[in-house]
Order: sequence, then C-alpha cells, then structure tokens
Amino acid sequence: LTNGKTARTQLFRLESLLRLYQRAFPDLERYRRTVKELEDALGDYAFATDSVTFARNTFNRENETRVPDAARKAQQEKILAGLEKKREAARRVLTKRVETSTLGTDLPRLHSVVASRFAAWTPSKDLAYVKVELHRLLKDVRDGRFDFDRLEDGIHEFRRRLRWFPVLIDSLDGV
Repeated sequence: LTNGKTARTQLFRLESLLRLYQRAFPDLERYRRTVKELEDALGDYAFATDSVTFARNTFNRENETRVPDAARKAQQEKILAGLEKKREAARRVLTKRVETSTLGTDLPRLHSVVASRFAAWTPSKDLAYVKVELHRLLKDVRDGRFDFDRLEDGIHEFRRRLRWFPVLIDSLDGV
C-alpha cells in the first residue's frame, strides 16, 4: 500500500463493500466514514500531485517548441509555485489524517463485526442481497435528476453515483 493509487484503490474497494452492506448492517457506517475520510485525503493529495506533474510536463513541452520569454517563464514559475503550495497543503492534510485515523486499529474490530454479522448468511442469501442492492444503486442513478448543464451538481454528481457500480463489481471480484 505504499503506492498512492494502489492504496486509494483498496480504500475504494473497502468503502464500496461497506456501502453495499450498510443497509443490512447499519453499524458498518462508522467504518465506512473512517475509510472515506482517509480515501478523500489521499485523493486530494493525488490530484494535487498529478496537477503539478501535468503542469510541469506541459510547460516543458511548450518550452521545447518555443523558448519562453522572461514574462512567460515567470508566469510558469508562479503557476508551479501555486500548485506546489496546494500539493504541500494536501500532503499535510493527508499526513494528519493518517496520523489520526483509527482505521489501523479498527480493522481487526471490523473483521470481527463482519464475521459475526455474516455468520448466518448463506451464499445464496448474500447473492440475493447483492443483486437487490446493485439494482437499487443503478435505479438511483437512472432515476436521479441531474442537470447536465451544471458541472458540480449535474455531471459530477451523476459520475459520483455511477462510479460505485464498477467499483462494487471489482470489490466483489466480479460476483
């Protein structure tokens, strides 16, 4: 889990499973929130890091084709400094979140909770439950009212809701 993308993928997978089963087992919500907080901080840091890399690569390509004048070079440096500042702030938030997260100590407890809650579930009961929940998830996306003229409340919200379906399928190892 030292690779940020790998760690984030595993956190997404765990969060998706906790989301899936929280209707049947509401006490899983506490664990889901803990996982989400850590994943959000990791995602913010990854975005900030990717932004710096993208800007640096873009400027390097631009500067290979045309040598920048002093004003353009200063503008590039200002943009990179601003992005580096955001990356550093995201790193501090991630560091604090990792240091204060209870996820590490919660995992053994979560394992026990899951084992006790699922003790009476047969594979057929689990499959039936998963089918209903996946259907509910897709129905929620299909029936949602999204204003696709609005970026955050429309397109982004649609993507946010829809993304859980493939993440769940992945987390369930294809069902």
